[in-house]
Amino acid sequence: MKNHQYSLLRIYLKRKEDKKLTAGEQRMWEQWRTLHPLQQEASFDELSLCQLTWSERQVLPWEQFKQKYNIDLPLPIAFPDDEKQSATVQSMRRWPTYRFLTVAASLIGVILAGLGWLLSQNKGFEETSTPTAAATVISPGSRKATLSLVDGQNRLGVPAGGEYSIELPDGTNVWLNAATAIRYPVAFGNGERIVELEEGEAYFEVAKKSPAQPFIVRVKGQTIQVLGTQFNVNAYKEEPAVTTTLVEGSVSLTNGARQKLLKPGQQAVINAKSITIQPVISIEEATAWKHKHFTFHNTRLSVIMMQVKRWYDVEEVVYIDPLNDEQFVIDEFPRSAPLTSLLENLEASRLVHFEVKGRKIYVSKQ
Repeated sequence: MKNHQYSLLRIYLKRKEDKKLTAGEQRMWEQWRTLHPLQQEASFDELSLCQLTWSERQVLPWEQFKQKYNIDLPLPIAFPDDEKQSATVQSMRRWPTYRFLTVAASLIGVILAGLGWLLSQNKGFEETSTPTAAATVISPGSRKATLSLVDGQNRLGVPAGGEYSIELPDGTNVWLNAATAIRYPVAFGNGERIVELEEGEAYFEVAKKSPAQPFIVRVKGQTIQVLGTQFNVNAYKEEPAVTTTLVEGSVSLTNGARQKLLKPGQQAVINAKSITIQPVISIEEATAWKHKHFTFHNTRLSVIMMQVKRWYDVEEVVYIDPLNDEQFVIDEFPRSAPLTSLLENLEASRLVHFEVKGRKIYVSKQ
């Protein structure tokens, strides 16, 4: 299973507080419980809680976190430099399956990062990480778009560093991510409701009509047809394929002579040669941008930086050192946060360093 322990822990804590789970969380929990007996529900350990706390450091201070979840964990010990590696290896042997931040190149730096942050909350802690240099403050994106009339249709364009939401003439709601453009008619007739996603990423909450009025999204030569449903389409030109994630309802996908039916909790990856249907590892990650946060589940650094470039309207990401393309996990990091905050979270892995010069980000190894 590819379910992440930190996600299961969050679900566990939500259930403990009698909070309602999302459909994706409920599925993940049921799958995990099928493989684990009841007595193992309490198998989440202290390290997992420490790592979860580290993930929320920009959102929830440690003291508030302890009060929220009614926990009292012992703070980890600070090791001299020559003892860090051996101590960390022992911790990894004790808890081999629990982790917050997964990095292909090194697990050791990950756990040290989590411990380091917890220690930083106490008086007398000396900060050892290298701060992110930022001569220019790069603010997060904001709500902005340009509406124009092209060939009798509305063209709504959202620039890099922007986002927008709109209700179409038929009552369908559409959310547009940064660097996205769609076309739609001034008014829909009694037949097909056709919208074109020229580029970018959009989330559709389709108003249900009669079968004679299907809602159709055309994107890069492909057709997505529905009656009433919610789905996300990622069609950025720098991506190798168009990815459609279905949240609810059903979707018919057509690409040339190929046609597939997509069910809730599934994702379609479509390129010029094929349509591949696969389970969604995390609907929350696929739709995080709509809910105004970043969520990464074992996501490669290069993919993260593409999202950073679009949302913060960065001119260029320059890789000074050869890219190892480590994988990171960050959960529900607010998109309203300044760029430096997000980069500092990534730097806490002690595997990557960023410098911001003007509107360019320079990436190197630590």
